[in-house]
Amino acid sequence: MKVIQRMRAGFPLICVLVAIPAVVLLNACHHGKDDGFWREESKEMKQFGQQTDKLYHTYLDGDRDQARRSLQGTIQLIEEAQLPPHGKAHTLFVTYCRLSVLEKKAGNDALAENYLLKTRYWYLRELEIDGKSVDQTSDAVKAFTGDKAQQLVQKLDNGK
Repeated sequence: MKVIQRMRAGFPLICVLVAIPAVVLLNACHHGKDDGFWREESKEMKQFGQQTDKLYHTYLDGDRDQARRSLQGTIQLIEEAQLPPHGKAHTLFVTYCRLSVLEKKAGNDALAENYLLKTRYWYLRELEIDGKSVDQTSDAVKAFTGDKAQQLVQKLDNGK
């Protein structure tokens, strides 16, 4: 029943909107380093994708505790993987953002705030890697509030 409701709510569209930019991002972030991880035939890349896909679906379809564990598992996978710096920063930014919003909804305000600080850190790292100026990064990170985090998660997860 949940699957049918999601399909009606544009769930396949959100999968496409998340999957395509993720693949483009990961390939674009390679920056010419030939470490074998990012080659199309890379077994490591396929395994990483399968693991993160499974965790993402658990996050979307599971209860709050399952969603929390899947996001924590995603963070662990990302930290252990040999990702390009921009890919790592962006993915951790989004994952910590989701955790912050999840904990805020659960009433765990202190934990939500801690995750928001980590979200803002990884947002800062992403902007620095993109070559943004100190003023640009400072302004953008200051503007990324808990409300902005909630809006981003809602947009990415199609209102979940």
